[in-house]
Amino acid sequence: MRKAKGVRRSGEVMRASGRITASAEQPWHGFEAGQRRLMKYLVFALIGLSIFWYLDSKGVIESINRPIAKVRLEDQWRHIEQEDIRAVLNGHLGRGYFSFDVTELKHELQSHPWVAHATVKKLWPDTLSISLSEQVAIARWGDTQLLNQQGETISPGASGAFAHLPLLRGPVGSQSEVMVQYQHFSGMLFSSGLELQELALSARGSWEIELENGLQITLGKVAVSDRLSRFIRFYQGVELEQRAKMEAADLRYDNGIAVRFNDQTVSELSSG
Repeated sequence: MRKAKGVRRSGEVMRASGRITASAEQPWHGFEAGQRRLMKYLVFALIGLSIFWYLDSKGVIESINRPIAKVRLEDQWRHIEQEDIRAVLNGHLGRGYFSFDVTELKHELQSHPWVAHATVKKLWPDTLSISLSEQVAIARWGDTQLLNQQGETISPGASGAFAHLPLLRGPVGSQSEVMVQYQHFSGMLFSSGLELQELALSARGSWEIELENGLQITLGKVAVSDRLSRFIRFYQGVELEQRAKMEAADLRYDNGIAVRFNDQTVSELSSG
């Protein structure tokens, strides 16, 4: 009888042990099942999205890649004509937002003679913002071109409207050098109330000036700033009546100035 009880006790222990083992493993199996269900949902969702994209991809692309149809001009100009800008834009409008090449349009706009710099930006969903910096003409260059402050040429096609600007001349490729000298000479003459109207650099490197009052000044090739300073000191010491009669001054002397008056007399004056 005791042995039988012992057997029963042993069986009870074994059954209890089996229940404990099963209870410990149940949460893990539940986690795996949840993962499998989640993966199924994700697969179904991806399949659904793929089908939707396949069926409606064209409409989606068109909705986010709308053609550029509006232009916002950020500046006002004096010489740039809006018709010229429209002509350039006509070849670009209608392209999709993402395929629109702003760099290409920028280069085309900057090829306009009066455009110094162009900034082109795309604004979602279908607009362009364009800002144009206009060239500033400082002087005429020869008979048909103009120069900006950096000595770069502007070719507007017709320069008659700019006859009031100073006239600069020089060999091909000397624009920048002549512009720098023009600015230098203009600053020197300003203190004496004189205004430079024409400046010419000859093929041999000789400089000549014509003032607004018609007085022509020959500076030569060397020490031109010193020679012009000498002329300014001389001019300021001349009486107003004599100034009005002066037609030309030759400064190609070490210590003197040759002056021609409108009565055809020529005077050679020493200058310290």
